[in-house]
Amino acid sequence: METFVIDRPSGKLEDVGASTIAESAVDAVIDAKRSEMKSTRPSSESAALLDVDWEMDVVAAANRLLSDILALRVAALRRQRNAMLPINKLPAELIGRILSALVDPMTWSVSMLSSLASVCSRWWRIIVSTPSLWTIAKMAERPDLVVEKSKALLFKVHEGNWYHSEGAMRHFANVVGPDARRWQSLSSKRASSTTYFPISTIRFFG
Repeated sequence: METFVIDRPSGKLEDVGASTIAESAVDAVIDAKRSEMKSTRPSSESAALLDVDWEMDVVAAANRLLSDILALRVAALRRQRNAMLPINKLPAELIGRILSALVDPMTWSVSMLSSLASVCSRWWRIIVSTPSLWTIAKMAERPDLVVEKSKALLFKVHEGNWYHSEGAMRHFANVVGPDARRWQSLSSKRASSTTYFPISTIRFFG
């Protein structure tokens, strides 16, 4: 989109492009930063190099400010766009059910949920508040989040393999052990095979 102004001496219409407007805006921000940072400017008139260094600091501060502003604008536009997508017209509970149905228990991971949650802020809120998405506790996959976010649902305990350190095993047991009443199953992977233990066959020792 082009913007036009009147060239006062000639009275002609002058074409002012976006780059010209941007340069004027940048100059205004730099001037404002100069005023803010005036107290840090070298006072010695002979310190020319230091004065250039100070000016570089001013421009860098202005660049950070402008970058932050533009990032906020882009984020706002992304939220607006995401809100207009057909899937986001659905109720949050229904989206949660759809995501739960699509998640493969064999490949479930916290990083996978994080990827889904990064789609938009609404999906993030849905994922962190949908207990059925947090029903697999793996040693290396933040089992504390599973215990917390699965609420009252049963969850599967997947140890992974028996080659973790004793400290890691003990920590995992301390995290999921207090909620053993909610364990649906316990699985352990050795080499290329996985063994599943129905919870009714497991005896717990104090």
